[in-house]
Amino acid sequence: MTRAAFCIAIVAMMMAGIPGSMALQSSKRVVRMEITVPKDIPPIRIAGREGETVTIAVDGVGQFRFAPSFREGDDSTVIVTVSDMGSSPSRQLRQVKVPVDGSRVQSKTSPDFGVRIIRVVQPD
Repeated sequence: MTRAAFCIAIVAMMMAGIPGSMALQSSKRVVRMEITVPKDIPPIRIAGREGETVTIAVDGVGQFRFAPSFREGDDSTVIVTVSDMGSSPSRQLRQVKVPVDGSRVQSKTSPDFGVRIIRVVQPD
């Protein structure tokens, strides 16, 4: 892992509040995602509760927020909202429908991210 990728992973984990907030009891599912960035950087793994956001900062690309959610009655697809945090105010770029089966979906945003759901953890 390169130093830049390591720094990105640390920032993503701190912004997501891992492991502290993940240890707390909640009725929200935890969505583990893999984000592919448009540079020679290894995929970034992040985790966030449904309806909450995870922010990543990528050198030379910018700062972006990913917010997983579900449609009522549909556990097979995660809706991931991608926002650009570098603009003021922040700007929603797109909502991406990502299957829970592990397939990667391109965000078709600028920049174009690959989003893959690794796992959905149900609340206890």
